[in-house]
Amino acid sequence: MKKISLTLLSLTVSAFCFASENTDTLTVTDKVSKAGVEFATIYVKNKPNNGTIANINGKFRLKDIEEGDSIIISSVGYKTLHTIFNRKEYVLTPSNVVLREVIIKSDNFRKYLKEIWNKISVNAPQPYPVLDGIYRQQIAVNNELAVAAECDMKMKEPKFKKSLIENAKILISDKRAYVRPELDFAKNFTFAMVPAGYPGLGEINPKSYKKFTYSIDNSYVDEKGNTITKIDFVKKDSTSNGYIYVNETNNAIIRFYFRRKVKDIKGSKNELNVKDIYYIWNTTYRTYKNKYIHDYSRMEFKYNLCNKETGEVKYKVNATVDYKTNDVLENATNLGVNAFYIDSEISPFTNIDAIKTSNKKVLKGIVTDYK
Repeated sequence: MKKISLTLLSLTVSAFCFASENTDTLTVTDKVSKAGVEFATIYVKNKPNNGTIANINGKFRLKDIEEGDSIIISSVGYKTLHTIFNRKEYVLTPSNVVLREVIIKSDNFRKYLKEIWNKISVNAPQPYPVLDGIYRQQIAVNNELAVAAECDMKMKEPKFKKSLIENAKILISDKRAYVRPELDFAKNFTFAMVPAGYPGLGEINPKSYKKFTYSIDNSYVDEKGNTITKIDFVKKDSTSNGYIYVNETNNAIIRFYFRRKVKDIKGSKNELNVKDIYYIWNTTYRTYKNKYIHDYSRMEFKYNLCNKETGEVKYKVNATVDYKTNDVLENATNLGVNAFYIDSEISPFTNIDAIKTSNKKVLKGIVTDYK
């Protein structure tokens, strides 16, 4: 699994001033439910580097775009929308839901999961390509942005089940924007993500079967005629849940999501307690030479900062890292001098004093700020 580092060096918090939502915020919604489509991908046609991901409420922003430009909006479980940039709301139509031809009985479910697990290494890309994309981290307090940072990043897709430290080769640039530059609570936030080789999902590892209850949610036919099935899982102790989307043509996982509860952290001296901690991972994959590579990964911690004596919640915090692939580099065997980001437990933004502080507007906005 991925290696994670979350450092909260100071939990003593003063009053904050927060950025307000920009007027160019747009929305992508579900045609049936009218709800926002979380983590939908939006690209400007013929400009793959000009794209973004909708946030948890289906909100997004695009930069360097004019009215009338062509955009493409997609999400797992929906028909891809090819449209013109000329309004503030875009609607995705759910793909056709189908009944499974073969009903998987409960006693055969583990066998079905093992078939999926056994195909993971087959569906992983070989040789391992270099992905050109954007890495971003942000903190929101009470649903308002407190700090944001991002860098362009070239990452060599690591081998499945191999050491991330050996295989994650990354070239980064550094940018960071503070709503409050003096805000130590935000400055000391360190959060690192190096995606594991496809897909690195422990919840469907055969060693985990006895700990989870699995069920089929629904199936649909995608635009290429493949049957895509959603499989839900819940840990029996109720500390974890999630789902995977599987292409039944080749048993490839094309998206996974999980949410895990993490133990509370007691603050020392005058620091606040950290409670109700949840770790969330959401990843989608796309095809590359008939294999699967990372398209978008989002890792998030949600937690409450509480008064030590009364238990009162003072701040609700969302700490997030996103990685979006813009392009695949062919024959990229050398990423350049000092282009190897080896320690996957240290964020590219951990050396605070060396980071170039910039205006928030210069950030590419891989994910729209919390709202």
